Amino acid sequence: NAVGHNVFSLTVGRVTYRNGDGINAHMHIGFCSDFLATLPLRTNIMVEMLPAPAFRLPRSAKVPLLMIAGGTGIAPFKGFVDHRACMSPEQRSDAWLIVGCRTRGNQLYRDEMEIAAENGALTTYLVGYSREPGLPKKYVDDVMRENSDGIRDLIKRGGHVYVCGDVRIETSVHNALDDILGRAEVESLEKTARYHLDIFGAFDVQATINQQLKSARRSLSSKKK
Repeated sequence: NAVGHNVFSLTVGRVTYRNGDGINAHMHIGFCSDFLATLPLRTNIMVEMLPAPAFRLPRSAKVPLLMIAGGTGIAPFKGFVDHRACMSPEQRSDAWLIVGCRTRGNQLYRDEMEIAAENGALTTYLVGYSREPGLPKKYVDDVMRENSDGIRDLIKRGGHVYVCGDVRIETSVHNALDDILGRAEVESLEKTARYHLDIFGAFDVQATINQQLKSARRSLSSKKK
């Protein structure tokens, strides 16, 4: 651990959005994120740490990694990259990080990730900007499709896929993987625990329910076979 076992970092995106138009518009703020954003500096607070046993690096450091993040979803990958930075070059596998954000101005850990790409803790660092002036709109699934050959090679060599962000990113990433690898290969990733998800938020409840139903049906179908 680069900073010691008694230190941890939080990556928080302040949630604010308007609902409605004109005089009927109502501003919504995130309960937890706004609370943290408005605290005086050096305020002590109580937190609870919840483990994510399915979202950890493979036991072998030689396993290739494909990490895909949207917004504050880069948080766990900051930890992955810090861990890899403490390893010697001979110990490290190939590691890709694909990030989606609106502009360079809200690209979290940009400097740290660029340094990681320079020193080999990341072998490929790709960013898609959806609102950057002067650039075409691009999302993580667009970046994935543009680099499909490299992704196929990474998975062919036993790579693990990690996806972190709000509920919308998993759908777009899953669809891109279907296009790049084929449905059978994506199902193989899921069945062999090489497809790891850390998804938060509930922006589209119905879509989430539909995805859960599809996953349940696939699971039942595979058991019957």
